[in-house]
Amino acid sequence: MERVQTKIGAIMLIFLLLTVATAILVQRQGQGADATAINVAGRQRMLSQKMAKEALGIVHGDRPIQAQEQLRQTRDLFERGLSGLIEGDRDLGLGQEQDPAILQRLRQVQTMWEPMRQRVDRLVASDRAASLTDEAAYIYDHMITA
Repeated sequence: MERVQTKIGAIMLIFLLLTVATAILVQRQGQGADATAINVAGRQRMLSQKMAKEALGIVHGDRPIQAQEQLRQTRDLFERGLSGLIEGDRDLGLGQEQDPAILQRLRQVQTMWEPMRQRVDRLVASDRAASLTDEAAYIYDHMITA
């Protein structure tokens, strides 16, 4: 009888250890996903500031053509990050956001981004200095305060 109790105890201990290990694994995976989302969100802020700098570089810099290409690339990175934070992006390591409060905030950012994107698109596509100055000023004013 004692051997049966010992075996049952050993089985229960193994089951308990597996349960604890599974819980730890699930928690770590969740934390990893949160860390990735936090990193991408931080990158979004940096990219918004980078776009403001590149907009000024187009108007006042020595290499406006290169600045336009850099702005185009930065815009694309920003859009991919924003889309990934909302809808998920496997390559970025992001899952689709499920929290309604976070989704609401991200949708607000997306709404604020739309008119900015139009300005960035015009700035990237334009070759007229006068329109570039207006677009760059708008982008700088709004991206720095974002």
